[in-house]
Amino acid sequence: MKINKNNWQEFKFDDVFAISRGKRLVKLDQVTGSIAYISSSKKNNGVDNYILPPNYMKIYKNALTLNNSGSVGYCFYHPYKFVVSDHCTVINIKDEKVKLNNYIALFLKPIIESMKSKYSFAREINNDRLKKEKILLPTTKDNNPDWVFMESYIKTLSKKIKYDKQVINKSIIKHKLELLSKNWQEFKIKKIFNIQKGERLVVTDRSLGNIPLLTASSVNNGISSFIDYEIFKNKKSFLKIK
Repeated sequence: MKINKNNWQEFKFDDVFAISRGKRLVKLDQVTGSIAYISSSKKNNGVDNYILPPNYMKIYKNALTLNNSGSVGYCFYHPYKFVVSDHCTVINIKDEKVKLNNYIALFLKPIIESMKSKYSFAREINNDRLKKEKILLPTTKDNNPDWVFMESYIKTLSKKIKYDKQVINKSIIKHKLELLSKNWQEFKIKKIFNIQKGERLVVTDRSLGNIPLLTASSVNNGISSFIDYEIFKNKKSFLKIK
């Protein structure tokens, strides 16, 4: 199934989606439970904790969330019950005849997240700004969002996904591995691993190359940039001699 670019149209975000802001619940007031608590994280599908929510927090299900602050602009789908912090917005499709599902959510996620570049920690997403946003979607002949196409497109795409060019054996997925405590033992890290500290290399001393430079970053597998390490070594040797 191919995407026909001619059938796409801009819509006001507020015309297509119903939005509602979450409620604040600090860590100290959270009671452990079974309801997912969604915060403005880009990890774990936005799930920060599982709690027993207080009465003032609305419990949602089968909806999208959008991070207003923190990891601004990340969008996640939640088919399960959840509550939301005040740093997130809950997004539902306004047309009650359309039921959100995994496929439609996967189609919408990258489109909604495309607005990330407009926002930052200093310029958060709020309801007023979100209502002014426009979203580009495929349309029907009646110029309405084509939800059927969105679902069908992702379904077709998902059938083509292969893992190591092999079909996944469902029996393997269902098989549970038990982690028996009697098979576990504490070890000193230095007895198992060789530990070596890195070298300081400020941005102004870096030259572009093909060697990955790892820093204390939480993204890109820790890779900050790619450098020419030979130039760095030569500079270092020169300074020592001098």
